[in-house]
Amino acid sequence: NEEIVKILKEKIPENSLARLVFEKEEEKTLIEKHLYRYTRRNTTDYFIHKDLKGFLEKELDFYIKNEFLNLEDLKVLEESGYFDKLRLYLIGVRAFRNIALKIIEFLAQIENFQKKIWEKKKFVIDTHYVITLDKIKEYAEEEFLESILDEILKNEKQLEEWKELFGIEIKSKNDLIEKNTLQGKEWKKLPIDTKYFDEEFKWKLLVALTKENDMDEILDGVLIKSENWHGLNLLLGKFKEKAKCIYTDPPYNTGSDEFLYKDNYQHSCWLTMMENRLKLAKELMRLDGVIYVSIDDNERYHLEKLMSNIFGENNLIGPIIVQVNKGGRDYLPIAKQQEYVVCCTLNRQTELVREREISEFKYEDLKGKFLPRELRNRNPKFTRENRPNLYYPFFVNPNNKDRYGFRAVSLQKTDYHTIKVLPKNVKGEDSCWRWGKEKVLKYLDPNNPENCEIVARQKKDGGWNIYEKYRGSPEKSRSLWLDSKFRTENGSIQLRNLLGKHIYDFPKPVDLIEELCSYSTTRSEIVIDFFAGSGTTAHAVMKLNKEDGGKRKFILVEMADYFDTVIIPRIKKVAYSFNWKEGRPQDTDGIGFFFKYHTLEQYEDALENIEFEQPQKTLYELTDYFVKYMLEWETKGSKTFLNIDEMKDPFNYKLKIIKNYQQKIVNVDLVETFNYLIGLNVSRYEVLQENGRKYVFVFGDKDGKRIAVVWRSIKDIDFEKDREVIEVKLKESEPDEIYINGEALVKRFRHIEPLFKSLMFEEVE
Repeated sequence: NEEIVKILKEKIPENSLARLVFEKEEEKTLIEKHLYRYTRRNTTDYFIHKDLKGFLEKELDFYIKNEFLNLEDLKVLEESGYFDKLRLYLIGVRAFRNIALKIIEFLAQIENFQKKIWEKKKFVIDTHYVITLDKIKEYAEEEFLESILDEILKNEKQLEEWKELFGIEIKSKNDLIEKNTLQGKEWKKLPIDTKYFDEEFKWKLLVALTKENDMDEILDGVLIKSENWHGLNLLLGKFKEKAKCIYTDPPYNTGSDEFLYKDNYQHSCWLTMMENRLKLAKELMRLDGVIYVSIDDNERYHLEKLMSNIFGENNLIGPIIVQVNKGGRDYLPIAKQQEYVVCCTLNRQTELVREREISEFKYEDLKGKFLPRELRNRNPKFTRENRPNLYYPFFVNPNNKDRYGFRAVSLQKTDYHTIKVLPKNVKGEDSCWRWGKEKVLKYLDPNNPENCEIVARQKKDGGWNIYEKYRGSPEKSRSLWLDSKFRTENGSIQLRNLLGKHIYDFPKPVDLIEELCSYSTTRSEIVIDFFAGSGTTAHAVMKLNKEDGGKRKFILVEMADYFDTVIIPRIKKVAYSFNWKEGRPQDTDGIGFFFKYHTLEQYEDALENIEFEQPQKTLYELTDYFVKYMLEWETKGSKTFLNIDEMKDPFNYKLKIIKNYQQKIVNVDLVETFNYLIGLNVSRYEVLQENGRKYVFVFGDKDGKRIAVVWRSIKDIDFEKDREVIEVKLKESEPDEIYINGEALVKRFRHIEPLFKSLMFEEVE
């Protein structure tokens, strides 16, 4: 639409009355208003039926019974010659049914073909890595970092990005150093993006980073640019039952035109869209995982019903009500202040809890911080008379104390534990303890108050109190969140300060998602967001890791251009600093970072790459052939269906991709695609140049087995020399399973191609 408006402005003369269409009415010009309306009317809800043939055949039977077999027609039995009439009647029904079945067969073939293209796991088109300088030093050593500095400093695109993102101009190596310390150089948390470098640099970096480190362990995040069903479908092979927390913020179905996912669906269409994605999300969740979905009143009721069906009614643990607008939205009949976060688990026993803040606890022993809590039960209802089992003496050792004056205690009188203490209230009357003897015994160490959970301390009047060391109990989430930090306006302010301008409408506040993650993750778990929007989830995970020293990882999926213009720049900026104003960092307190990002083949790309072996057949020649065979067999050599012959040179496997409304031919990342398909936990990469060709070795594990994957071009290859190169390298790791593309003379290897194809077209439940 924006391109159309631009062209019209160029074509329509300045003095023409037609220029009136460019005058603004409210927020949009007249021409923009009508273009949006036309686009929306002609953009239909598009879904592919999973079993169109079965559905239409049932509908056909129903139609025939209701439209052809009319009760009034039974009167024909009373007429003479009714058998002839009945015969003609049934011939008509049969003819209609036969024609309808032909049409159904025709439509089903097309629909099944579309289903096959939709459900196939999509190729990874490209993969790039972003890593800050301090992380390169940490993982690949300073010597390697020093060795690539000249290449970095000569890369004008990288230097220009640093200037744009951080407002700093890098001219020499010294500009990359934050400060020199006794421990060595402290490098700035400036991100290197491999998209600005060639393939050789990327592989050199990956090999160095994984020489002493496990690749998947050191990666902090994964970003996928894709329609989210395709993104989730590809993730299943590697991340099934791995996500501890899923947060997502889908289109609210209110009619806004800001979403690439069509907004203002009919309820049923919106629910179908959500159902397909939530079912895949469920497969990614751990048994103790939690999924959060933000929503407003427009679809809350339907969403809760849908999630109850998918996750189980008992596992819908309720909405969290969030006050997002203190004043309320006055344009509604009731000025609504709230939105909702619908929460589901896979196990009703899963609770939204987190560790309490204990930084204010002023006492500390060998086990950590604590506060002393009097063990005597202060509730006057409980006394020696009604709780006799909680009335018993402690014996204090007055000479064995820690630095705070806490003494060791015992339940038995000894030569050292001589002072008897009974539970007495302030009036000196018999009371009782909160714990019974059995529980006390689990926490006693009569000889060491530093290692004991029950201790004594003397009062000013000379008496004694018995204390438990309270170390904080889990804090459970409440259902009503009213804190001002959760308001929508804060999300907008945070993002505008970070990026320096307004780019994205209504981003979620970082604090909201950080709070949700804090209730559902500990320090080293996976968080997924498949409607990633502006990337707030990544920001929240990074912030939470900064605050508690965690190592949580995020996986984000987003299809819009925000992926490149908002999400990736946002993560790069937060890695450098958490404090921004008008697009400029206020300090350098970021945490450094390492993440990778992919672009996936899309459904439209797959259609673009379908090729027919006999494209010149006429319509009359194709009638029967087309319905039964053409779509399945005539297209099997298409690259989108994995052309085996093209895989002889895996680093030059190409697809036609639509980008910015133009067709481009690009290389496909078969290495990363296969890693996802087999669910490989990647540990390291090695790249060799031998016998005039490149070898890429991928080492990792899957289901407890050590796996090696070998990629190389087999065009004009000497297989004896090839065998020698591969066996020498594999001898170092002794893998349990070996996968190699094409033919090879290596013992007990498995071909990549058949497994690649079977996993790519694995049926989706």
